[in-house]
Amino acid sequence: MQVRVFGIRHHGPGSARTLVKALEHYEPDCLLIEGPADADELIELAAMPGLKPPVALLIYDPKSFDRSFYFPFAHFSPEWQAIQWGLKQQVPVHFMDLPISMILNLPSTDLQPQLALPWEQEASSFDARWQRDPLGLIAQLAGYTDSERWWEAAFEAQENPVEVFPIILDMIRALRQEGGIREKQENLLREAFMRKQIRTAVKEGFRKVAVVCGAWHSPALDKWATVKQAADNALLRGIKKTKTQATWIPWSYDRLSFQSGYRSGVISPAWYDLLFSRRDAAVQHWMIRAARLLRKEERDVSSAHVIEAVRLAETLSAIRGLSVPGLEELKEAALSTFCEGDQALLQLVEAQLAIGDRQGKVPGTIPQVPLQKDLEAQIKKARLTAEWSTTERVRKELDLRKPANLVASYLLHRLPILGLEWGSELQLSGDLKGTFREKWSLKWNADFSIRLIEAGLWGNTIEEAATNKLKDLALKTKGLLELTELIQQALKASLEDSIALLAARLEQAAAQTHDIIQLLQSLPALIQIVRYGDSRQTDVELVIELVEEMVPRICIGLPAAAMGIDDAAAADLQEMLLDAQQAIGGLSQADTRKRWTDTIEQMARSNALHPLLSGTCVRLAYERGTWTSEA
Repeated sequence: MQVRVFGIRHHGPGSARTLVKALEHYEPDCLLIEGPADADELIELAAMPGLKPPVALLIYDPKSFDRSFYFPFAHFSPEWQAIQWGLKQQVPVHFMDLPISMILNLPSTDLQPQLALPWEQEASSFDARWQRDPLGLIAQLAGYTDSERWWEAAFEAQENPVEVFPIILDMIRALRQEGGIREKQENLLREAFMRKQIRTAVKEGFRKVAVVCGAWHSPALDKWATVKQAADNALLRGIKKTKTQATWIPWSYDRLSFQSGYRSGVISPAWYDLLFSRRDAAVQHWMIRAARLLRKEERDVSSAHVIEAVRLAETLSAIRGLSVPGLEELKEAALSTFCEGDQALLQLVEAQLAIGDRQGKVPGTIPQVPLQKDLEAQIKKARLTAEWSTTERVRKELDLRKPANLVASYLLHRLPILGLEWGSELQLSGDLKGTFREKWSLKWNADFSIRLIEAGLWGNTIEEAATNKLKDLALKTKGLLELTELIQQALKASLEDSIALLAARLEQAAAQTHDIIQLLQSLPALIQIVRYGDSRQTDVELVIELVEEMVPRICIGLPAAAMGIDDAAAADLQEMLLDAQQAIGGLSQADTRKRWTDTIEQMARSNALHPLLSGTCVRLAYERGTWTSEA
């Protein structure tokens, strides 16, 4: 019976390549991978042709969606390659890490760090530097100032023999034992659980067990036979379990990068992808892609530039004692050769060729909440599939007279109600303004998956869920302005089943509001809804009736509201008057317009108003033709 531990770097392309070679050489009959044990049943789905990385395991508490965890995999992730190897070879594959069902019940505050290896005695002294960044000191000894860069140069950027894994194991063991490194309690619990999983595999009769884990855990797991089982059981005793659910979701390189905050991410996913798939010619391919990208920006980049840039990157790596150029050498060479020192151009190259815009895919046959299925159907109906499938920010202009564009507008207005801010509506330029046009800025976010699951509580379709959410908000909202915003959302999203309730609540709030200022503030938004209703094929009769009821009330109370106020209040009221004047002027109801203009003329003739407002009313009356120079 054998158990071999392979310590890797999460998302390390060199680790992935070497791991596959090691598995082929070792030929295990059982494969244990660092990953949450309560996602074990999803492993076999990774063999589906339609599941294309980057993807992530989403594990969550169905009773509290904010308690969720993501575990991303890229094509170049060692764990993903191990899963694919095991499924292809029909070798049992299992996740062995502490399940999320237990992690959810660990104390939220950081526990006192413990000795990483409880079977060893505490070192008499330890250097604080080893505690902060033990690999950093190793990197310094090798002539590097950055441990990440050292690890990449030593283990990820070059081809290593399978014998590198025992070397990594010995190095980490020395760091954890002799350096006096202390671990947080959560790490010790995880390692105790993983040792238990190894013992279970051995008891089940497997003769050659392969254990794939983050390099830092490797010495703790390699000691599975010498650490007493009772000690591990004692560590884990008393931890309660919470029922969880899990699924595969799409991920993206942007999300995988450090810039998106994932703690085990990588700075440059696109570069790592290239290192994994084309390691022997990675530098040449990177420079060719950079040249093509800059040519699209109408930059003069020739084949000679590419050759020169490759040579410069290789020269820089040789001067710095590197076996192959790293991303820093590539960027410096591109900056000098392609970009002529223009940092803005380099940032464009970096965004595309260091981070990348790749987004994963999950087939519809993988269990999904009904809301997810409906969203995908609506996206297809709205012809927004291309925009949904990219991580880049894209702009989309809609003509609401076209059926597909109208569906797209409804969808983009419904999603924010459910907490999915896929699009933000942009202001149209003067020559494009009109009731039949919209312009949007769209940006996909990996967090949409958990938000969709949470939004599924409101209904099984986007329309149903958004309607129910708005109805709930309508019952909880009392403010006139807030209700006005809700009915505006409902009408733009064509959620007609919610409009009656919202209009009733709005009418009730307006009737109970004695503050003329609040009525005046809400009026332009309501009139805008009336004016734009026809372009959206939405019934706005209820809102028209409400406007016709509100305008007389405003006209009665407005003159008094303009008296006896200070300059600041007068300036605010002036802005409201101007907004209301513009809005009411666009109404088709002649009686409502006349009531308003009569009130403005009455105020223009009054000597009791604040001077700013008196002058404003004179101007408005004159512009409307109800005031003459002789008046």
